[in-house]
Amino acid sequence: TAQPLKLHALDDLKVETDGGVQWEAQKKDGSFLAKGPNPATATHTITGKTTVANVTALRLDVLADKSLPASGPGRVAHGNFVLNEMIVEVSPTPDFANARKLDFAGAKADFEQVDRPWKAAGVIDGKEETGWAIAPQFGKDHWAIFGLKEPLAVDGSVFIRIQLRQLYGQQHTIGRFKLSLQTGIEPSITLPENIQKLLAVKLDQRSAEQKQQLLDYFSSLEPATKNLVKQLDDLKKKESPKPELTVRVVLQRTKDPRKTFVFRRGEFLEPLTEQEVVPAGFSTLPPMTPRDEKTAMADRLDLARWLVSPEDPPSMTSASAANGRLIRNCSIGWRRSLWANLE
Repeated sequence: TAQPLKLHALDDLKVETDGGVQWEAQKKDGSFLAKGPNPATATHTITGKTTVANVTALRLDVLADKSLPASGPGRVAHGNFVLNEMIVEVSPTPDFANARKLDFAGAKADFEQVDRPWKAAGVIDGKEETGWAIAPQFGKDHWAIFGLKEPLAVDGSVFIRIQLRQLYGQQHTIGRFKLSLQTGIEPSITLPENIQKLLAVKLDQRSAEQKQQLLDYFSSLEPATKNLVKQLDDLKKKESPKPELTVRVVLQRTKDPRKTFVFRRGEFLEPLTEQEVVPAGFSTLPPMTPRDEKTAMADRLDLARWLVSPEDPPSMTSASAANGRLIRNCSIGWRRSLWANLE
């Protein structure tokens, strides 16, 4: 079950800005209001800690306030601002001696200035000449969400340091803001591009490989399976090479293959032409696919490979079930010819 989107406040939150700017905490909503000097450029450093596991994004709310020019949310005369860069680091200790920088996957905002490269994605692209702005929607609340490339794993608690860099100049700085952590999956910004493309494919049109890629990805995000997936990957790396099977392909009709039909008991000369039988695996087991993509149906060699496939986790179940059916329903000669393919 997908985790619902939820916002979390940082604990022990502190805000510092160069240029003598002071911040007044707003108890009613957890935001901070700028006071004092308004420098041409500014770098805001926010520190705090959290015990919230699997943080997937950071949300920045920039808020209007009557004390700001044109009601803000920026401090320049017309109320705009430009946020050029956001840098986020986490550390097990408050001194950030062993800080680790977090990578972002994407960003979105409720509104973005369109006449220049002032998009929310510009805040996380590593370029100081891009960023997020909101002209001409001044005097209104706005928000931007920045999705992490990987969920933040927290063992107990972790310290977080966030830098908001405003380098445009001319006092285009933020006047009031609120910063929150977000959990839950928001596909447009927290999922890799290849996973987004797979999700865009209709469920009934996804191939087995695409379904497996989605399963592998989302399994790696779940706390209950993440460690197990890592252990499995480590074991696969240590696994010895699998022996190559030599196979002998039995001569078969590749053109105009003979059709097979159901017969009435005791009437082997009168097939029921409306009940054609085609090669296939049991519907309750993993699918058996032809080794040749151009071939519509699997053959006996495909069946033999399916029975012993190392890529199929329940292969022993498949083999046991298939053997039982073969013993009950097929002749000894037919069974021998099947297993001869693996000699």
